[in-house]
Amino acid sequence: MRRYRRAWKAAGGLLAAIGVAAALMMLPVSIDAVVFGMTAAIAGSIKFSLDLAADHPARRAAYIAVPVAVGAGVIGVAVCGYAATAGVGTVALIAVVVATSPSVVSALSARECGVGPMSAAKDAVDSPAPARPQSGPVAQQPLGDLSDLELCSAWRRSYLALQRATSPTDRLRIVQQRQGFLDELERRGPHQLAEWLHAGARAAGDPAKHFRRDPHRTS
Repeated sequence: MRRYRRAWKAAGGLLAAIGVAAALMMLPVSIDAVVFGMTAAIAGSIKFSLDLAADHPARRAAYIAVPVAVGAGVIGVAVCGYAATAGVGTVALIAVVVATSPSVVSALSARECGVGPMSAAKDAVDSPAPARPQSGPVAQQPLGDLSDLELCSAWRRSYLALQRATSPTDRLRIVQQRQGFLDELERRGPHQLAEWLHAGARAAGDPAKHFRRDPHRTS
C-alpha cells in the first residue's frame, strides 16, 4: 500500500502540474489567483475548524491547515485548467482520481478481504481467540519508536478502540492509524506479514508470533 500511495501521489502531482500549466496558458492570471485564493481559504478554514473541534491546539491546527490550504488552491487552479481545455471530461478525470485514491482502495479492500496490506478492517476475531489485549489507548508515539511486539500490541488495541468509536470521524482516524500499523509491519518484515495474512489473519488477530524479534528493538 505504501508503494501504491507514493505512485498515486506522484501521478496526482503530475496531473496537477499539467492542469496548473493549462490554467496559466488558457486563463487570465487574475482568475487563477482568485480561484487559488478562494479554494485555499475555504479548505484551510474547514481543516482548521475540524482540528479545533477535535481538541487540537490552535497553533498545531493552523500549522496543519496551511499545507492543506495550499494544496487545495493548487488543485482548484488545476481543475480550472482542465475545465478550460477538456470541458466536461474534467468530471470523468476527477472521478478516476478519487476512485483510485489510496483511501478508497483501502476501504474497498477492507470491505472485501477483512484485512491485508491495503486494508485496516474491523472483522471477526481469530478462532481460537488470542488473549484479550489490555484496552489502553492506541500508541501515539512515532511508529518507528515502537518495538515489533509493541507495534503488534498497538494493532490489537486499535481493534478494541475501533469497536468503541461512536463517530465516523473517530472510526476513520482509527482505520487510518491501523493502516499505518500494517504499513510499518510491512516495511519491517514483508515476508512475516505475508505469512500472517496467508495464515488467515483477522482484524483483531495477533501478528506477533510472526515477528519474533528482540522486544527492545525499535526499528
